[in-house]
Amino acid sequence: MLKRKKLLLSIVLVCIVILAGVGIFLCTTKDIAVPEKRQTLELTQTENNIYLSEEDFVETMKNDVEPMLESCLTDGFFNSGEHRLYYRMYQMEGAEKSVVISHGFTEYADKYNEVIYYYLKSGYDVYIMEHRGHGSSTREVEDKSLVYISSFDEYAKDFKLFMDEVVVKNNGSKPMYLYAHSMGGAIATRFIEDNQGYFKAAVLSAPMLDVNTGSVPEMAANLLANVMDLIGKETSYLMGYGPYKEEYDFEGSSTSSKARYDYYYSKEIENKNYQVSGGSYAWLKAAIAETKNLLKQENMDKIQIPVLLFQAEKDALVEANGLYQLANGSDNIQFMMVEGAKHQLWSTPNELLIPYFDTIFDFYSQHN
Repeated sequence: MLKRKKLLLSIVLVCIVILAGVGIFLCTTKDIAVPEKRQTLELTQTENNIYLSEEDFVETMKNDVEPMLESCLTDGFFNSGEHRLYYRMYQMEGAEKSVVISHGFTEYADKYNEVIYYYLKSGYDVYIMEHRGHGSSTREVEDKSLVYISSFDEYAKDFKLFMDEVVVKNNGSKPMYLYAHSMGGAIATRFIEDNQGYFKAAVLSAPMLDVNTGSVPEMAANLLANVMDLIGKETSYLMGYGPYKEEYDFEGSSTSSKARYDYYYSKEIENKNYQVSGGSYAWLKAAIAETKNLLKQENMDKIQIPVLLFQAEKDALVEANGLYQLANGSDNIQFMMVEGAKHQLWSTPNELLIPYFDTIFDFYSQHN
């Protein structure tokens, strides 16, 4: 049996090399033109009524923001089948609307402390869950650094239960809005395609609609992920990734604000549940399949609410083509590019962050 598996793997690896060459050729011809509807975010800094200074950011977060968040926090778990998923609700007296946050790959609720603070200060209650394999939620593998999922159907099921069992039951009649980033943007896109009547409007911030597989063409990466699944290695780390290491790397990160990077790096060092470092081959296989599904025209046609779609100019984690397809595929998309920004648009210097959030709050206010 072992020899048979080795022979099969050798044959498939040869196929991968051949297909990689074909994939590289195809990748040079598949680029989609920038949609005419794309606008560039005007980087005009408005009056700073709520936004935090980067000069004393870490101290302000720990001394002022965290106590405020704690004062209005209710947290707990809900069940999705046999899995326990962690959530938080931040409810302020006098809030007249609500926002649901869907976080990104390897992230956790605390990573949105600053974002949550801005929403609370702007009159929103906030709801956030930690997706399966992240934070304090269920792990399906022993290695807590590894993100494993068999299908994005599982994320979709979890998020729908979160909405029905936690958000709707606690929200009352407040209008609800959606804010989603990266992998959480893919989950959110699936939700608004499949479910109507929940949200007034949605913001998709650098959503993962086309996975960046680096120097390996997506075709070859997908084939490799399927092979690893076939030979029982679906829970192995993707090539180049491994267990979490305490390694400070601001320059190589997806944020362009050092103050914000320092704050969230300290959070990860303090909490082992936050030390998630990479995806499995099963996750990659599922992610590629999901992005193809989300961008089918019959699914994009289901989007019935206004969507503000953000692109980060220097994004190294998601490909622009997926964003372009969604922008072209739905009449309900407003498309905005942020010059000079890396992937984590909510973790940029204030000259980018303030107009970014001002634009979001203006967008929501137009869709009461």
